[in-house]
Amino acid sequence: MEIIHFDRSFTHKGFRNTNIVFRRKNEPGIIHFASSPEQFLLERIPTEADITKCTFQRAAALVEYLPVWEPFMLQVPQAIPLSEIHIKKLRSSAYINAPERVAARTIKDLKNCQMLMQHPHPNVLPYLGCLVEDGRVTGLCFKKASKTLMEMVNPEMVLKVKFDASCHPLPDKEKLLQGWEAGIRHIHSIGHVHNDVHPTNLMVLDDGTPVVIDFDTLTRKGAMQYGGRFEWSDQEASIASEKRDWDGMQEIRTWLDEGTEKKWLFGSLIDQVRY
Repeated sequence: MEIIHFDRSFTHKGFRNTNIVFRRKNEPGIIHFASSPEQFLLERIPTEADITKCTFQRAAALVEYLPVWEPFMLQVPQAIPLSEIHIKKLRSSAYINAPERVAARTIKDLKNCQMLMQHPHPNVLPYLGCLVEDGRVTGLCFKKASKTLMEMVNPEMVLKVKFDASCHPLPDKEKLLQGWEAGIRHIHSIGHVHNDVHPTNLMVLDDGTPVVIDFDTLTRKGAMQYGGRFEWSDQEASIASEKRDWDGMQEIRTWLDEGTEKKWLFGSLIDQVRY
């Protein structure tokens, strides 16, 4: 058995379950998913015995997670060198969800990206088209960026409230923050909300230009939209609003503040995780 991914999921009320994605050697094209009410320690890899205790299990062919290509889906031009492209493929954590839900989310992401192509902005990561293999969309292609904000100041992924910004100052902080905010403001100006503003969804290009990335949660203002990254958004909010994005940016500004007294808008995983 090969463990592809495992993590623990939380709600605003606390721990929900442990998720395990795995593959068996005799069926490499099948992805298995299991969930358990036990809060496994992250240092311990789940075993076959753990999986037999799981309360829910699912198996699906890998190809089922990939959308069928349709003519409206712009393909990435072959003339663009792969060295200049970032290909967004499914993360291992995606297999926690049902195949049809994963494929539908990729299609939504693709449609959002094609819409943004009609409204370009220097602080929104340019989309180049999708990658198609054997009639399936296997990835979304973007202009290659350099690093995320998280990688720039917190590569060890220290929990939000334990992060010490004074030990990891961000060069040109205000210039970068204003650039990311300009990208968010542009998204709002065309009637949409990003809905998932956090340090991993803010990047810089090789020339230092700050860009907003990751558009699978992009939604029209006023539409129903749950989610957003825990610690960085209101987990109880159900309507897409500009406030959700600006609250995320305010939390980032607080996070980057080198002072010691910080007023957080949202809770921290430190209160939820059992080590």
